[in-house]
Amino acid sequence: MGGAFGIHVTTPGPSVYHNGSADLVDARLEGMHADVLLVGLAGRRATTRYLERLSALLSPSVVVPTHHDAFFAPLEAGTRLLPGIDLPGFCSELARVAPNARLVTPTYDDVCALPIEGRACDLTLHPR
Repeated sequence: MGGAFGIHVTTPGPSVYHNGSADLVDARLEGMHADVLLVGLAGRRATTRYLERLSALLSPSVVVPTHHDAFFAPLEAGTRLLPGIDLPGFCSELARVAPNARLVTPTYDDVCALPIEGRACDLTLHPR
């Protein structure tokens, strides 16, 4: 479609930004904050300083990589990465550009929960 769409969800507690594809318009994110960043990895190398820019603009406390799995496989097969996805490289880059952000990589069976009350962002995982 020639563009990327981001969704910013705010609540009385934590806020979440979902960047579903590896592109962004910095000016659209200026002044915005996200406690949790859901960051699409497919194609991230095609966008200059993608993770660095997202992290600097949104200052997330928690980062969850998305759009990196081969989701056409059966769920029973577990998480399988799309060809060309460098998850270890992403993790290293995140540690460099956002050293205070917590990386969370849930599996298909994990339920992620954020507290509704207050501003603290303590994402917890609950296996099913």
